[in-house]
Amino acid sequence: MSEHKTMAVLLAMPLITLLSSAFFVRPALAYDALYENPDTGYEAYIIDDEDLLTEDEEEALLNDHMIPITEYGGVSFVTSSSDNAEKTAADYCYDLFDNDSGTTLLIDMGDRKISIMSSGEIYKTINKSYGSIITDNIYKYATNEEYAECAEKGFEQIRTKLEGGRIAEPMRYISNFFMAVVFALIFNFLYVWFLKGKVTVDSEALIAAAAGAVIGTAVSKNLVSSHKTRHTSSSGGHSGGGGGGGFSGGGGSHSF
Repeated sequence: MSEHKTMAVLLAMPLITLLSSAFFVRPALAYDALYENPDTGYEAYIIDDEDLLTEDEEEALLNDHMIPITEYGGVSFVTSSSDNAEKTAADYCYDLFDNDSGTTLLIDMGDRKISIMSSGEIYKTINKSYGSIITDNIYKYATNEEYAECAEKGFEQIRTKLEGGRIAEPMRYISNFFMAVVFALIFNFLYVWFLKGKVTVDSEALIAAAAGAVIGTAVSKNLVSSHKTRHTSSSGGHSGGGGGGGFSGGGGSHSF
């Protein structure tokens, strides 16, 4: 290669690199914050691309339920129509908050899922587990097309957890109840078995007790298993955002 050609290639390399980066890296989303907390600097966004909320509902959602969360991090409510709610929510959370403290509640009309993704300090509280629990608690509102109430209840529970409060965890309680029943059956079986030297135990009763314990265990496992199939949870490892970075938070989702 001649000296002139070598020089031309060297001079062209920065331009080629710049064009390649612009082509392969998805640019960050550009949205204006509706509110910025003057004390923390955290911002609130409403991106209702599917037009699920009226202007009055958006105003109430922002003022009553989202602004208080900016004490802890950025907050956004997003509606979209995609084929992957978890990735879409993660992308918005990353693009808006860049892995700083933030949380995004997404209603995806394409994937028919509600997804909550969080990052930074908020993710320490609204993690994969609580992202799933909250979406479990609110998905019925979306099923009934009560989208404003769905978002309000979601942010209400996020705020409650961030303030150190407790929220309803019905599926966890149901699972614990069934486990308690199973252990009670097993205990009764063992108690009768240890006393069999003093009391004549009918073999059918022992079989029934053992069968009850087995059935109870199966019911409990099936309940938890069937519940898990109704929603998909995600955490960490999501790619997205401008600048070639990646989402390092996580959360959970529920179909509606």
